[in-house]
Amino acid sequence: MLGWNAHGTELVARWVSCPRDTNDDGICDTGGGKDLFAYGESNNWMRLYELDPCLPWAPWCHGDDLVETLYFPATEVHLRCQVGWCNEVSRAWQAPTSDWVTYAEMATVVSGVYQDGINCEYLRVGNREYNCYW
Repeated sequence: MLGWNAHGTELVARWVSCPRDTNDDGICDTGGGKDLFAYGESNNWMRLYELDPCLPWAPWCHGDDLVETLYFPATEVHLRCQVGWCNEVSRAWQAPTSDWVTYAEMATVVSGVYQDGINCEYLRVGNREYNCYW
């Protein structure tokens, strides 16, 4: 969903438990991405500026002017995660909550990949339940 109309992105890291096989079939069925259920963001805003092309010979030009700041409601996305990844999910476009002169909408899109930590590597050495595939 990110493309020509995406104006802001955020990289988020969340701690989760190590992937684990609870039914002894060799495939991880708990931990990793399965620990995550939802992602929310409460501080959503966008600043809009009038872009002025300032040239060196134009001393009267003072740069870009702030038009307004739009504030958006808090968003929460319910995740669909497997042990090793989270499928892309999104929330519908939302209008600003503040009074506005201009108009813009925002949407939240979340996807993810599990990255093993050193603690999980140590657990795999001596514990069969942590030595599984996802």
